[in-house]
Amino acid sequence: MKTLVQAGFAAALILAAGSPQAAGYRAEITRTQYGIPHITAGNYGGIGYGQAYAFLEDNLCLIADKVVTVSGERSRYFGADATSTVAFGQVKNIDSDFFFKSALDTLALRKSIATASADYRNLLAGYAAGYNRFLKDHPKPPPACSGGWVRPITVDDLLRLNEERMIQASAGAMLRQTVGAKPPSDKPIALSEAATVGLPAEIGDYGLGSNGWAFGRSVTENKSGVLLGNPHFPWEGTNRFYEVHLTIPGKLDTMGVSIAGAPGISIGFNHDVAWTHTVSTDRHFTVFELALDPSAPTAYLVDGKSVPMSVKTVSVDVKGETAPRTHTFYATSYGPIIVMPQVGVKWTAQSAYALKDANKNNTRSGDAWLNIARAKTVAEIKITIEKTLGIPWVNTIAADRNGDVLYADITATPNVTDEKRKACAPVSGIGPLAASAHLYLLDGSRSACDWDVAAGTPAPGLMAGSAMPATLRTDYVANSNDSYWLANAGAPMAGQPAIVGAVGTVQNLRTRSGLMEIASRLDGTDGLPGKGVSQATVEAMLYRNKNLAADLVLDDLAKICGSKPNATLSSGKSVDLTRACAVLARWDRRMNLDSVGAH
Repeated sequence: MKTLVQAGFAAALILAAGSPQAAGYRAEITRTQYGIPHITAGNYGGIGYGQAYAFLEDNLCLIADKVVTVSGERSRYFGADATSTVAFGQVKNIDSDFFFKSALDTLALRKSIATASADYRNLLAGYAAGYNRFLKDHPKPPPACSGGWVRPITVDDLLRLNEERMIQASAGAMLRQTVGAKPPSDKPIALSEAATVGLPAEIGDYGLGSNGWAFGRSVTENKSGVLLGNPHFPWEGTNRFYEVHLTIPGKLDTMGVSIAGAPGISIGFNHDVAWTHTVSTDRHFTVFELALDPSAPTAYLVDGKSVPMSVKTVSVDVKGETAPRTHTFYATSYGPIIVMPQVGVKWTAQSAYALKDANKNNTRSGDAWLNIARAKTVAEIKITIEKTLGIPWVNTIAADRNGDVLYADITATPNVTDEKRKACAPVSGIGPLAASAHLYLLDGSRSACDWDVAAGTPAPGLMAGSAMPATLRTDYVANSNDSYWLANAGAPMAGQPAIVGAVGTVQNLRTRSGLMEIASRLDGTDGLPGKGVSQATVEAMLYRNKNLAADLVLDDLAKICGSKPNATLSSGKSVDLTRACAVLARWDRRMNLDSVGAH
């Protein structure tokens, strides 16, 4: 099935000089088995044009809903108190609207994207044009998104969507904590208010881990690279993956997945390389403890000088209400004021806390992924992610045709050494309590405690890409959301500050299982033929669905069951576990659909 879409008009907003304005946009969309779209165009504007059109054919309501979210208009169309999924959590629409209207700086994003390549800016402009062309061709939305909230977009909308993705592991995870920040008063914060603020969510809290293995020519049967990409992001919902094939003859030929509404490919392959990502352990923000000016609770002291906070009041229209609701945010040179009363992060007359985000205005990600999609070797991938620092919060695992493999934890990460963390510990002493919420606290009253500036970085205060953990090998690399430490169990890495990740610590069960299975494959003791690695053996390793926890504890549990089939509950009631013990004893220790006992 083929669809040919053409347009003789430019996008509603074109930021790039030299964008394809006169010629318009043209793309061919071919859908193959399972409805996978293959987009062919003569330039990057056309690729974005076709990708957007295909995505809306399958996901109009989903992407239009995300546009409403990042525009801060959920309350206008769906009511203030209804909840929605933002990043990985459920929040009230009014809180979501307040946050996004405050946190997303469109003017700053425009300034940032002006430094991107012409290819990526054309890709964005074409995507906006393809989105709008679909709406023109289908003026009546389906029932799921009726109600007048589906609208044409501009490149500004795409920049806001990208920023929402960039800050999901930093400021986006602190949405409630930012909206909940209020200047001190005589009235202490109520317990009910503290409960609504909550603690920040971790990406891993939602089960969104991933596994990535790459095998090189030293261990593969065909002496080329083999990659296992096993990302755990969803195939549905606001962060869904979308599979697509993009081709510009002679310039680009790549296939894989993007996250909803993102032009280009996030995880995939081309003729020469294949790559995947896993969520990294890096902290992508820090929190600065501020000493407030005794004469003004909205001013803070830096090196003894008073600095006024910036004040921003945002207005949100609410369905069924005649007057808009407003909320005032306060920010510092570090970033917005946040509160987390449970761990002592409060706004009092003496102190407050500000969040600084390494991924703020990170439009560099577009060129990082575009260059990965065009790379011919994993060495080229390493170079582009070092230079751009555009990868926001994921490790990169890759293999190439030559049989080289790459592991890289090169992301937008604060340049904060362990020595600085120690020297800049906050004076209040709440550090250990805040650490329980995974916060890195620094003393904001001293300018010397701000992030160190490394030479040549695209944004001040980020760790230099060349200083971050990475390894090029010919045997294997692997990651399952633990730190960089054991990317290869035979060659542990170390020496990074704690803000990047821990070493010498117990690894999660997926990491341990993966490294054990890789070792047994390479020495030929896993029951599969031979010792080498091929696509078939990697598939067999993945789909055996082994359960390491069962291997570790089930034998001992069976012995306990056999000797003590009755359990006494805390209530004093005795429970006969004979049947449960029998089921566990027969369990095949796999997580297959027919593995009785797995649940």
